[in-house]
Amino acid sequence: MTIYMTCSDVLSLNWQKNPRPLKGRCGLYRIIERATGELLYIGQATNLGTRLAPSVHHVYDRNKHDVFILFEESRSERCKMEGVFIQLLKPKLNKRNGTMPKPTQEEVREYYRRIFG
Repeated sequence: MTIYMTCSDVLSLNWQKNPRPLKGRCGLYRIIERATGELLYIGQATNLGTRLAPSVHHVYDRNKHDVFILFEESRSERCKMEGVFIQLLKPKLNKRNGTMPKPTQEEVREYYRRIFG
């Protein structure tokens, strides 16, 4: 169980810029406006190659954006991470907090311990 409490916790992870190939690979992604460096969108997918295809994704344009990938096999971990990452980084085009499930009691205790000692 990893707890992310700050933007730097998230951005210091092993994100890979524009990796290839993505077909059949699982993970989280951040879409960045190449010209400005602005964070536009955070998401997760079981098949990144399909999800980030130009005809599928409503934001991503390979000609204008960079995509940063964090490979993660566990769907439950991806869902938790997506929601927390959206809350912390506040991407411009995300309309909801992803698919974040309710935190477990263990996660709640860890948050409490980190905040209050």
